Amino acid sequence: MATTEFVVEEVAENLEEAASAIRHLNANSLTFMAGGICIGIGVGFYLGQRWRRSQIEQKVFKESEEEVEKIRTYYAQEARFEKPDLEKVVEEKGYAVVEEERPLPPPVPISPTTRVTVHDRTEEAEKDKNDGWSYPYELARRNWKAPHIIHQDEFFSNEETPFQQTTYVYYAGDDKLTDTDNTVLNNRETLVGTDALINFGHGTDDMNIVYVRNPALELDIEIVRHTGTYEEEVLGLEREDENEAEDETEATDD
Repeated sequence: MATTEFVVEEVAENLEEAASAIRHLNANSLTFMAGGICIGIGVGFYLGQRWRRSQIEQKVFKESEEEVEKIRTYYAQEARFEKPDLEKVVEEKGYAVVEEERPLPPPVPISPTTRVTVHDRTEEAEKDKNDGWSYPYELARRNWKAPHIIHQDEFFSNEETPFQQTTYVYYAGDDKLTDTDNTVLNNRETLVGTDALINFGHGTDDMNIVYVRNPALELDIEIVRHTGTYEEEVLGLEREDENEAEDETEATDD
């Protein structure tokens, strides 16, 4: 009983002391206390967020390191195995294709064919077909996809590249190139290239002939130079100066 009374007295004294302390607190003190509590809560929240972010970053970094290590291990294992030779694999699978090397045009005739020309050969136009011709040089400078000059032996053989053959006529008098039916060819660069019409006699035994191969059209062309004009030889027109000369002659006779 005495003990209970003692405890009650102690509690009463403590309450009285607490009440006294509270009475001594003024409004400013309470404000400061409340501010301190808020600041403490804010700082604690900020530090907690930083700690949480740090933990997340560490987790992500650890996971990325693990992924990198897995990749390194994978490629290290792959490097241990020797890669098979690609050509052997293709051959084992039955996909191997043996490509035959395309032979160059023969430097000598194999089976000469009959050539039809539209002019009469003269002794003045004859020459050695190999004069000024070098096969290594000619083959090295050729554009195999564009029209190019060939040797007459290549034109005659026509076995390695069995292209169709035709004859064009070049009228030097008025610079006209015509085909087999005397039609003027205006797209001469596409048909015979740029060198043929200024290299008559190159690779031939006639100063008035040159041979051209057109791979795109699969055509071998014999070009014959005529010293006359297209207007006179084909169209049958006379030159104006000749007409004037005839008129003057007739006037003199009168």
